[in-house]
Amino acid sequence: MLEIELNSFIRHIKSKNFFEIKKSILIAVSGGIDSMALLHLMQQTDYQLGIAHVDHNTRNGLSTRDAEFVEKYCNDHKLLFHKTTFTHDSNTGGNFHKVAHDFRYKFFESLGYDYILTAHHQDDHIESIMLNFLNGKSIEGIAESNGNIVRPLMPYSKEAIRKYAMDNKVPFVEDSSNHTDAYDRNYIRNKVLPILTEKFDHVTEKLTNLVIRHQEDNTLFESLIKSNLSYKQTKNGVSLNADQFDNNPTLLYHSIKEFGFNRDQANNVIRAQDNTGSLFYSNTHTLLIDRQKILIAPIQENIKNDDASISITLSDIPSEIKFLDVLLHFEKVNQIDDQAKNIVYIPLELLNNKLLIRTWREGDYFYPFGMNGQKKTLKKFFADSHINRIDKHRIPLLIHNDEIVWIANHRSDERYRYTDTVMEFVKVTLSL
Repeated sequence: MLEIELNSFIRHIKSKNFFEIKKSILIAVSGGIDSMALLHLMQQTDYQLGIAHVDHNTRNGLSTRDAEFVEKYCNDHKLLFHKTTFTHDSNTGGNFHKVAHDFRYKFFESLGYDYILTAHHQDDHIESIMLNFLNGKSIEGIAESNGNIVRPLMPYSKEAIRKYAMDNKVPFVEDSSNHTDAYDRNYIRNKVLPILTEKFDHVTEKLTNLVIRHQEDNTLFESLIKSNLSYKQTKNGVSLNADQFDNNPTLLYHSIKEFGFNRDQANNVIRAQDNTGSLFYSNTHTLLIDRQKILIAPIQENIKNDDASISITLSDIPSEIKFLDVLLHFEKVNQIDDQAKNIVYIPLELLNNKLLIRTWREGDYFYPFGMNGQKKTLKKFFADSHINRIDKHRIPLLIHNDEIVWIANHRSDERYRYTDTVMEFVKVTLSL
C-alpha cells in the first residue's frame, strides 16, 4: 500500500503540474474522511484555497449536519467557505445521482476558481472501472485530471487515506448511506470487490494497469485517426468532411467523442447525414450537419436563450462591450473615415437614447441596405448568405426601437443609411 505522507504528496502534485502556485483552488468537501483528508493535506501547502459544500437534503437531516460540520471547520481555520443546497424534484424525473452530480459541478464552476479538487481515490477508480464494464460502457475509470478538475488522491487507496486521517487526527463525519448496498457503487464496493480481492492476487493493480494500457492504445488509435482524416479548424470550432466516414459510426464516434458525443449520437449523425440542418448536442458542444460538412462548436449559454441581450445608452458611449465571442466598440464621430464590413456608421439624429445587442430570433426581419426598401426575413438572409445554424446564433444584431440596424459584419438596414448632410454618427466596430 502506498502510504500518504505530506512531502511525497506535495512532490506528487508538483510532478504532475496539476496547478500553478498562484492559481486559486476550490476543494469540494463533503465532510467525509476522503475530502477532509484532502483538505488537511492542502492546508499545509501554499495554495490559495476555497471550500465548497453542497447540502443534498438527504438522510433525514443528516446532510445538513454535514454542511454545518464543514462550515464550522472552515470558520475555525479561517477558510473561505461556499455552500449551496440541492433539492431534487421527483416530478421532473431524472436519476437523482446524475442530477445531483450535474448540480454540484455547475455550482463549483460558478464560483470562478482556476481549479476544482475532488477527493476521488484509487478505490473509486476501480469501482468505476467495474461499473462501466458491467454497464457495457467502457473499461475506463476516473481520470486523474480533466480540464480544470483535479483528483490528487488518485494514487492512494481508501485504506491509505483512512490511515492518514487517523494518524493526523483529521476530523470527519460518517455518511451512513455508504454502508447500504442499494446503490450499485456501494454493492461493488461492499460485496463484489472484497470477494475478488480475496480470490485474486493484486486485482486492484491489475485492473489499474489494464486501464492504463487501454488508454495508451486508445491515444495511439485516435492520433492515427486524426492523421488520416480531414479536420479543419474554423473560427468557432471544427469542420469535418462528412463523406470520409463512409457510413462508419465507429470511426465517427472516435472522431467526435472528445467533444462529449457518445456512440448512440454517432449512429444518429450517420443516419441523418442527408438531412442538412440536423443538430445534435453534447454537454459542451453542438454538432451541425451542413451539406457535406459536420460542424462542431462549443455551446455558449446565451446562444439558445432568446432573451440574452445587452443594452447601451448613448450616454455610455464611448464604450466597449463583449458579446459572445466578439468585442463591439462604440464611439461618436463627426466624419466617416474607415469603411469595412466590420464597421457601421449610424446617424445620431435617428437614434433615441438606447441601443440593444442581441442574437437572432424567429420572425426577425430587416430592410437590407441596397435593396430599394425591400423587406427580408433574417432566416432568408442567412440561408441566401449560406450562414449555418450554429453561426447565425453567434452573430450580434444591433437593435433600435425593435428595428434591426445592423447584422454585425454582414449588412446594415436601409432605414439607418446616412446622407452627405449627416454630421454626427455612432460608429460601431466589431473585432474578434
